Amino acid sequence: MENQHWTLNRKKTQLTTRLVNSLFKLEQSVDPRGGELDRDKILNEARRKTGLDDLGNSKCLEVLDRLIDNARELEITPLGKWFINFMIRKFAMNRLHIEDYIANHPEVEDISIQSPIFIIGFPRTGTTLLQNVLSVGPGGYRALYLWELITPYPLHENRKKDRRMRMNKMVLPFSLFKMGLPEITTFHDARVDTKEECWVLKAHTFVIMHIDIVTGLRKWNDWLLSMDRSWVYEEYKRLLQLQAYITPTERFVLKCPTHLLNLKPILKFFPDACIVWTHRSPVNSIASTSSVASFVKGFFYDNVNRKEVGKMVEERSYSVIEEAMKLRKDIHDDRFYDMNFETLIKDIPGAVRDIRKHFRLPHSKEHDKAVREFLDKPRTDKPGKHRYSPEQFGLDPNEIVERFSDYIERLDIKV
Repeated sequence: MENQHWTLNRKKTQLTTRLVNSLFKLEQSVDPRGGELDRDKILNEARRKTGLDDLGNSKCLEVLDRLIDNARELEITPLGKWFINFMIRKFAMNRLHIEDYIANHPEVEDISIQSPIFIIGFPRTGTTLLQNVLSVGPGGYRALYLWELITPYPLHENRKKDRRMRMNKMVLPFSLFKMGLPEITTFHDARVDTKEECWVLKAHTFVIMHIDIVTGLRKWNDWLLSMDRSWVYEEYKRLLQLQAYITPTERFVLKCPTHLLNLKPILKFFPDACIVWTHRSPVNSIASTSSVASFVKGFFYDNVNRKEVGKMVEERSYSVIEEAMKLRKDIHDDRFYDMNFETLIKDIPGAVRDIRKHFRLPHSKEHDKAVREFLDKPRTDKPGKHRYSPEQFGLDPNEIVERFSDYIERLDIKV
């Protein structure tokens, strides 16, 4: 009999998701084509609403076409289809505004992005915590907030008004997302004004790797993996330059698990990047990620096979590790700082000091104070609230340890 205390077993999420899906089904019965995934219709609507025409790099259109073709083949929930449609429209409109803004402010592309910190660990390995503590205190360390990732161009010349306007644009869609996944804060303290993963910034190219684990877009993801993704990071750099132009920045603190697969383009466009790789027992990170993925997949599908999710997360994790370790052989070890999860949790301020010392980055007592103040703030995703087990997802801890043994031994990971 399954443990009823597992987070995934709580019924509140399932009931809420069904209610929201019922509302979307009702809306679609009134307007059957309202949420249709049609590339020309979506892009023409974006052009009409913005009054702009230039989408920039045409490579994004093939990515979009393949995404839509794959999505049409799948039985995704009305809520899931709405979310995909909304994100495509949002990113298309953003692209139009971004190209227009940079065309009118060409000096954006002259801004230097110096020594950005890239946190590249697996999900659930302390990356969110590390991003937050590395981006507090004096000296211009900066992580990007959800509101500026989702709308990465200014809406007003006054910085305070601009922040408020960009945050307000997020309230409705983010509220709907949290209605569909009401216990999302069990996994992650997500709000409009929290610092988040920069996959959202890269998604303005319509490239979102590994999202097939929750959406089922397997054909699309396999094609993304085979694609030369250098142009994605070229555009990503432009967007960072735009953020630094809007709000002057000395050093970005960025994080995203899929950076693991993109070390070469990262170092091509950011040759002085500081790469922090977080490590945790693969058993814990795979099981925790499987729990999160199963929860989010319920946003896109009525029925979720947990064992299929667990198998996919394990397979994907192994392929990522293999690829990242191969890429790392061609990069000098001084470019990396390896941070074990247990070491981080044991002494968080010390971890921040050690990372900055390794990369010769500024650090002071004021930084220590800022880290302590951040850690003293109350959180809604305190450890212990997210409950899961490997067996819940058909995972065998001993088999995982054996399979990942080279990685575990090389990085001295506690299992």
